[in-house]
Amino acid sequence: MHTIATVSLGGDLMDKLDVIAQAGFGGVEIYEPDIHHSRASAFDVGQKIRALNLKVTALQPMKDVEATGNLKRQLERLEVRLAMMGALNTSLLLACSNSSPNAHDDREQACTDLLAMAEFAHQRGFRIGFEALSWGRYINSYRQALDLVETVDHPGLGLVLDSFHILARREPLDALATIDAKRIFAVQLADAPWFEEESYLHWSRYHRCLPYAGDLAIDDFLAALKQTGYNGPLSLELFHAAKSAENSHVRASDCKRTLDRVEAKLHPVETT
Repeated sequence: MHTIATVSLGGDLMDKLDVIAQAGFGGVEIYEPDIHHSRASAFDVGQKIRALNLKVTALQPMKDVEATGNLKRQLERLEVRLAMMGALNTSLLLACSNSSPNAHDDREQACTDLLAMAEFAHQRGFRIGFEALSWGRYINSYRQALDLVETVDHPGLGLVLDSFHILARREPLDALATIDAKRIFAVQLADAPWFEEESYLHWSRYHRCLPYAGDLAIDDFLAALKQTGYNGPLSLELFHAAKSAENSHVRASDCKRTLDRVEAKLHPVETT
């Protein structure tokens, strides 16, 4: 399924949903702040999505989830998001590795926290996809995130792979190619121009672009992903510039065409 994160487009969330549906996307990742800034409630957004025959593939992001030193507070935060997900009719929450200066460098605690959150979500019919931010304080590579996911080994916890975070850090892709596809809950795609001296956070926020419009090794990422056998949603996660004059309809159409190109590489149609 071709999916786009709502943070990739400008405007009110309700208007974004119209544009996304008109561009031919089947799915959408809802960026939580878009709900808070929208003229509509989460319930209204859910109704709109169903009317447009879109599928919400995930709600994102829940930040700073592991090794915080306050699991009770994390579960309270999680419960709020699960209620929102119920209104949106989605089962997947994308959660990001801890980038807070208050994060603990404690792998055992990180596993304990993720296990508790996964079980809390699973008991209520939800799942958590864990993503290593390239600027995460202690967990900042997909290999570290995979290690935690495999150690926790819970059906409510899986991996989110984001091409920007992985390729910007020049991470080896050999381990990615061997991941059990069942562990991968979501895949996000973005390219970027190359910067030798740039903070990962600023680079991600202000320089993401469509796959093949930048300098990152998108084809290498896709080749490794293809070896896993992953066949779930592919989502574009860009960041819309607030002052951009780009037409949302044009941008959404460009995004859809790019995902068509990506899909052709991952699942080429055999000709006789």
